[in-house]
Amino acid sequence: MKHQMKTVLFCSALAFTLGAVGNAGATEAPKDMNFTITKGGDPIGTHTFKFSKRGERLTVNVETHTKVNVLFLKFIYDHSRSETWSGAKLVGLKSKTDDDGTPHKLNIRAKGTNIAGSADGESMSVDGLSLPVTFWNSQILLQKNLFSALDGHNYKLKWKKLPDETIKVEGKSVKAKVYEMSGDLERKLWYSADGEFLKTKFEKKGYDIEWIRE
Repeated sequence: MKHQMKTVLFCSALAFTLGAVGNAGATEAPKDMNFTITKGGDPIGTHTFKFSKRGERLTVNVETHTKVNVLFLKFIYDHSRSETWSGAKLVGLKSKTDDDGTPHKLNIRAKGTNIAGSADGESMSVDGLSLPVTFWNSQILLQKNLFSALDGHNYKLKWKKLPDETIKVEGKSVKAKVYEMSGDLERKLWYSADGEFLKTKFEKKGYDIEWIRE
């Protein structure tokens, strides 16, 4: 009973913090977001979200490019995708990725009550209300299941609200809501009070990787 009460309180508090900026159903398109990707504090790449909206249709173009060449660590990651939303519902997603030599392709769209298409050459279908791992949309924070925007893989997740922090964003100090994602995917995520994505941190090949909003 105590666990259920904590879950209800967490979701209620979370819903209160999720503003229109981070919601695909917002009246206006979010402003474009640019991130510097760092490894141990050193820049290794960039990540961008570019938004355009016409009526209820929101298009999000995403680009991620990283290259690491330090001692015995060599890693290249190139990802591009286009997301299409109608209100808060995903209606299409197409992506292409080079994950250090491993290619991925995803091409899905809304079909009836499902989202279906192909993932790495195989058929894929998920419930029409499912969401991809796309950090600009703070509605993901309410989901126990998300799917990969690279290959459609399903992630089972748990969430924990951490104490607020003040971080630097675009040269200014901003008080951020902090959340911890665990389970099949581990991330620490920072959002503004109105749900705008600010920063993420995770570990890859033993190194701390951060996306920092610029």
